[in-house]
Amino acid sequence: MKLLDANNAFLKMNVSHLPVVQEDIFLGMLSRDSIEGLNETSLLENYISHLEPIFVRETAHWMEVLHVMQENSCNHIAVLNDLGTFIQVHHLKDVLEHLSSTPLISQKGNVLVIAADATDFSLSQITQIVEAHQGTILGVLVENQNPSTVQICIKLQTPDFNNTCLSLRRYGYDILSSKAGKNGYSEFETQIDYLKKYIFN
Repeated sequence: MKLLDANNAFLKMNVSHLPVVQEDIFLGMLSRDSIEGLNETSLLENYISHLEPIFVRETAHWMEVLHVMQENSCNHIAVLNDLGTFIQVHHLKDVLEHLSSTPLISQKGNVLVIAADATDFSLSQITQIVEAHQGTILGVLVENQNPSTVQICIKLQTPDFNNTCLSLRRYGYDILSSKAGKNGYSEFETQIDYLKKYIFN
């Protein structure tokens, strides 16, 4: 394959990286940026040193796949078995589709963003407070963590949303944002819909 063919594949598939495979053995990922400006009539085999060892195992959880993509700024990643044999690729849209099917995104619920002491917060305590009000947690995101505080975004279903918030305050959790989700559609869904539209178009 010539670099021109690789460039055409990048454009046609709208991907940041392409897997390079020789007889089912994964050699590495070729990034679009690494061959920019090079002689397009050159053969790809002359640029093996440009390949990056970016991959996940076939047993990797989708969160691990997302982490590796983010860490390497790629939207297309090779999947290998334990022998190093190339199996398939995951595209970022595959990860987003999986994310969209989780209860965190797909089910109706209320969204709470709370702040807590980074060394003293307890997810089990938060769960107990929610369940004490006949609530169910659909998902939790721990974010914006620093040495002193942490923000926790919770999506939950509860018939007693206001008292759940009051109980969390009594246990020392600051409520930064609380959305009762009258239509059951939270900012999670909005963000995922935007990403899917951006990637699929």
